[in-house]
Amino acid sequence: PHSAMKFGRSLRDNAVEEWSTYYINYKALKKLIRGVCKAHNGETGEDMIPLTARELLGLSTKHEEKTVALTAELAFFDLLRCEIGRVEDFYFSYKRALESGAVLLLNAASRLGKKGAEKKEEEEKE
Repeated sequence: PHSAMKFGRSLRDNAVEEWSTYYINYKALKKLIRGVCKAHNGETGEDMIPLTARELLGLSTKHEEKTVALTAELAFFDLLRCEIGRVEDFYFSYKRALESGAVLLLNAASRLGKKGAEKKEEEEKE
């Protein structure tokens, strides 16, 4: 029998522990997607839109469904942009660190190569 693992659990279970704070907040994004779906289906409720987005747009549950759906979508894409930005910042920071390390290794290898060549020359002269 095939055992299908949910994506969120798979992401959590396979996360590199020291990088875990840099992963996308899948759980929060999934919750916002559910809110968007509910809003498009005409459901309303304060739990669908984060309080900050609701306050920002001055919404109450009395507003029309279209506004609620749009607000839920805006909240989702705002969080998505923030999450992607955080992942990009980590990626580029880690990439720079790896590149710096590679340069140091290449320089060290070059110095060792020169020393080895010099030693070989000395041995040949003797």
